[in-house]
Amino acid sequence: MATTAHAFNLMIDQLGQEQQRLADSHRSLVALHERSDSQTRYLSTVMDTMADGILTLDGHGRIVHVNAAVEELFGYRQGELLGCDVGRCFHTLPAPVAEWMEHDRVPSREPVEAVGRPQEGTPLSLKLSLTPITFDGERKLVILVRDYSERERLEAQVRHSLEIRAMVTDASLDALVIIDSQGRVVGYSAKAEEIFGWTSAEVMGQPMENFIVPPEMREAHRRGMAHFAATGEGPLIGQRIEVEAPAKGGREVSGRAVTGQGRNER
Repeated sequence: MATTAHAFNLMIDQLGQEQQRLADSHRSLVALHERSDSQTRYLSTVMDTMADGILTLDGHGRIVHVNAAVEELFGYRQGELLGCDVGRCFHTLPAPVAEWMEHDRVPSREPVEAVGRPQEGTPLSLKLSLTPITFDGERKLVILVRDYSERERLEAQVRHSLEIRAMVTDASLDALVIIDSQGRVVGYSAKAEEIFGWTSAEVMGQPMENFIVPPEMREAHRRGMAHFAATGEGPLIGQRIEVEAPAKGGREVSGRAVTGQGRNER
């Protein structure tokens, strides 16, 4: 009887120890799960604060993750893109993405240009960086998306303004020479080419004094330019003066010159 009781007590003790071990193991798993959830939330928060879009595809080209920047860029609500084919985001699927999907070909590290297709509005000018990864034994493609639409719009405006300035300049009946604060030629009209003989290709970016400032006046010209660069003022600004300017081939051109100033905003 005593032996049976001892064996029973021993079994109870072992069972209690096993229950304690299981309880400890459960607490460890809960803590590990909480840490994993915390790290996942942290990573998601960091990705959602990025200005560039991040889009992740599975091996079939389905979208499995996007950050907030992608959803905002393409005009979708949170979670609306998940599970969709990546072709929804582009007018034409970029070739390196298609090759990765179909042939598992590793894309180049060079940026890829693409035309984005937002849910509403005009097409987007995009540059993509592609990085293949393996996660949980499955291949995935991480796409970094950067929007260049606004930059291209501003560059087009600048080009348009320069074209208009060139047309106005070349339509002028007077020779028009524009120099920067260092005295380098940054604008030279067709009439100036006709009068002075030097072409725009010859003078653009070169010091004006090398072409149309008489040798005996070049030192005074340099002092005046230095004073103008330092103060924004000059004694000849807005004045009409009689000049004898050298021209190509040793000729001299007589006429009146008017100087003005402008500001190049950057």
